[in-house]
Amino acid sequence: MTDHESSHLSRPVFVIGCPRSGNTLLGAIFNKHPDFLIFFEANTFSALYRYWVYSCTLGRQSPDRAFVDLIVNLNAHLNKQFQIVEQDIVACSQVDPSSWGCMLNCYMQLLLTRAKSSAQRWGDKTPHHVGHMLHIQQQYPNAQFLYVYRDPRHVVASLSKSSFRYTTNNPLVNAEVVKQYLQVYEEQKKRINQEHLLEIRYEMLVAEPEATLRQVCAFLGTNYTPALLAEADEHTRKTVGYEDDKAWNAITPQPVQIPPATGLQVESLLANWIDHYGYIRDDREPTMLRNLTSRLSTLPFRSARLMLTWFWRMKYPGFPFLMQKYPSTDQQIRWICAYYNDLVRNTVAYAQKRNAKS
Repeated sequence: MTDHESSHLSRPVFVIGCPRSGNTLLGAIFNKHPDFLIFFEANTFSALYRYWVYSCTLGRQSPDRAFVDLIVNLNAHLNKQFQIVEQDIVACSQVDPSSWGCMLNCYMQLLLTRAKSSAQRWGDKTPHHVGHMLHIQQQYPNAQFLYVYRDPRHVVASLSKSSFRYTTNNPLVNAEVVKQYLQVYEEQKKRINQEHLLEIRYEMLVAEPEATLRQVCAFLGTNYTPALLAEADEHTRKTVGYEDDKAWNAITPQPVQIPPATGLQVESLLANWIDHYGYIRDDREPTMLRNLTSRLSTLPFRSARLMLTWFWRMKYPGFPFLMQKYPSTDQQIRWICAYYNDLVRNTVAYAQKRNAKS
């Protein structure tokens, strides 16, 4: 079997879902299994693959050189932690320089040998990967997806906590964030082989953890072990990160909580998704006035997202744009300037190629 074939026969595991839906919990649980190492926020496709495609498309770098530069610079923390040097990464880039999947698989397998000798499969818990399921399956036809979903009202309440610094404290804006994640997921879901996808209801995971995890293990083709419910050891915590996160604690059955009081405006924005996932919403149907006021309240956020999405798609065609909070004016200006700088560079490069041909 060639390296190329072995790469595409590998079965990485991608834990996906809207932030604050239980992704970290599920990732932490399966890091207790001897066969798996699930990295947190490795962004293997949501950032690294996108930058690689961008660099290669512009012709700035060869695919293998672009891969080496990205892994050396953007994964510096992992490289330092597991003593991976540039020579190791260069060797991975030569497995199949035209294939992101082969090069990345070689690198991730290298991480496995350094981080967890018993592990046979690597994974990545990155919420943004809901928008990259097709890209992932194109590179890894046997990849498996674990999609964790939760009552959207609980997700909004968790996103709105001041302790979570990656979103705003405005519940209506966070309802728009949740809607976009769910919509992007449902769109991507239609484009992949759904035999490689398992949807996991967060409430069932915490209410019936053993039964739910046995189902997940069967899907992954691995044996269930009671270690999944036990407290994680210190080595595992340090290897993966988020050392003090409560997700590393022992898992015991918990009663399903009633939806938090997020307000009727939030519920009106999420009504379709609450119904779609089988949750029970307020008996009062959203009124036209409530829907209108909710939409008007989020208009600045949606307008900014629409504008920035346009600039994003011009630079990264084929890649989704997921905005989690209203960007500052400085950020918006930087993004727009970056777009125009790229436009000028691309125009100059095109003119130079055309002159060279003539």
